[in-house]
Amino acid sequence: MKSRNMHLPDHGGLAAKRASYTDSQQVLDRVQAEAIAACRSDPRPDFAAEIVFAELYALIDGIEAKQNGTR
Repeated sequence: MKSRNMHLPDHGGLAAKRASYTDSQQVLDRVQAEAIAACRSDPRPDFAAEIVFAELYALIDGIEAKQNGTR
């Protein structure tokens, strides 16, 4: 892939640094792979999103009803 030059101002001897898309993509791929591995090895139990949101919405409905004085 084509490399591009990144202009860095001269602050204490810093020079322009070459960066390439493939280098950045390789780093991103590694970080994503590590995050996926961490998720897969998480010992906490799984919860279905539908159950979590149903309970959340029921809680919100209860709070709103209490604030409106309908409960």
